[in-house]
This record gives sequence, C-alpha cells and structure tokens, in this order.
Amino acid sequence: MADAQWDLKGCCDAEESLFLGLYAAYFVITILFYNFTIFKPMKLLSVFAHEMNHAIACWLTCGSVKKIEVYKNEGGVTGYTGGIRCLVIPAGYVGGAFWGGAFVALSGNRVGATIVGCFVTFTLLLSLL
Repeated sequence: MADAQWDLKGCCDAEESLFLGLYAAYFVITILFYNFTIFKPMKLLSVFAHEMNHAIACWLTCGSVKKIEVYKNEGGVTGYTGGIRCLVIPAGYVGGAFWGGAFVALSGNRVGATIVGCFVTFTLLLSLL
C-alpha cells in the first residue's frame, strides 16, 4: 500500500485567498451586527421569500392564495385555501433551500447573475401587487 501524500502546493492563489478573506469578514460582520437595524431589510426579505415559497407551493397544488403578510417583528403568514397541505407547509424552508442553491448555481457568470437579479426584482415587484 502506497503512502498517501498531501501536497497543497498551488492550493490557494490570490483569488481564492481573497474569497476566503472576504467570507471571513462577512461572517464576522454578520455575527457582530446581526441585531442592528442595518440588517432589518435583509431579514424582512428573507421572511418574504419564505412566505412566497408557501404561496408557490399552494399555486402548484391548485390552491388559492388569499394573502401574504410580512410583519415588522420579522414574522409572516400566508393565507391560502385549497392546495395539498402536506406540501404547502414545509415549502417555506424547502423552497428557501431550493432557491438558494439555484441562485448560487446561476451566479457563476455574468448572464446567470443578471438572470438571478432580474428574477429577484420581478418577485419583489410582484409582491407589491
């Protein structure tokens, strides 16, 4: 059996080091300032996305959405009738994971990032209706 060699030469060039440094800075800033007002819009956007996933699941299972409400205390509710309840209820979290993965996959190049930006803008404008 041959000895395994761990060779990390060429592991981290400037771009990878920059990414890791920025990610560490993002993590520290988020931990330090999470309860400050500056993060409030992001938290409310997250709640909206969660509730919108419930609505999408309801529509996909032939239900009807009556209301989507997002509250200042970072809570929300989606009022609906019909649909398949066992699919609509977990859709908030499952949909969040799905969209997060899709956005990460699409943001790898300029075209994908533009598509993601347009989609997020469209859904926010849709929510105004």
